[in-house]
Amino acid sequence: MEEREQAIEKPQGSLSGEVVFEFLTNDSLKCADCRFRIPDSGVLRCHKYDKKPSAVLVGGDCTKYKPE
Repeated sequence: MEEREQAIEKPQGSLSGEVVFEFLTNDSLKCADCRFRIPDSGVLRCHKYDKKPSAVLVGGDCTKYKPE
């Protein structure tokens, strides 16, 4: 019984993992040098999208990308 009580008190490896958040910036996206980006209004907006697609925000390609 004592071993079971100890197991309940100790978190398992998957439960004790650390969650890390990374802030996005225009410079961290593939569209950092795109002519359609709006530099001063954050990473979610550009001249082509009111809100950038989630695929772009996780590092994917953008169909509207045009380098300056």
